Amino acid sequence: MKFEIKPHEGVDSLRFGMQVDELRRGLGGNFKSFKKTPSSAFPCDYFTDVEVFAYYKLPGMLEALEFAEPANPLLNGAQLVGVSAGEVKKLLEAIDQSLEIDSDGMISHRLGISVYAPGWNEDASQVVESVLVFEDGYYS
Repeated sequence: MKFEIKPHEGVDSLRFGMQVDELRRGLGGNFKSFKKTPSSAFPCDYFTDVEVFAYYKLPGMLEALEFAEPANPLLNGAQLVGVSAGEVKKLLEAIDQSLEIDSDGMISHRLGISVYAPGWNEDASQVVESVLVFEDGYYS
């Protein structure tokens, strides 16, 4: 399933700040709720049919979405998951020259996108395993 990223707004019709029930209706399908850590303030949802995780802040408002295959998040029509991390780095750096880079991925605060590709800095052909799309201030 394709999802077009709208930086700092959301993905398709799913908008940051929307309530849990709205998001669940918007994504549809089966989901499981769980706490990321025992001290998490609010549970997250895992939508099993589309491989999407939804993360909420109190009082139950969407703050981030994480995508893994078969979900297909797109940035300006370009695929991000299942593509080499080197290619994704070029795409993101063309828009955000202040891209944060580490051994497991990269974060663009300007775009509100984080990419997970373990070991990619030693082998740029490593594929991106997941993409997190987040609201402004998520990493603050």
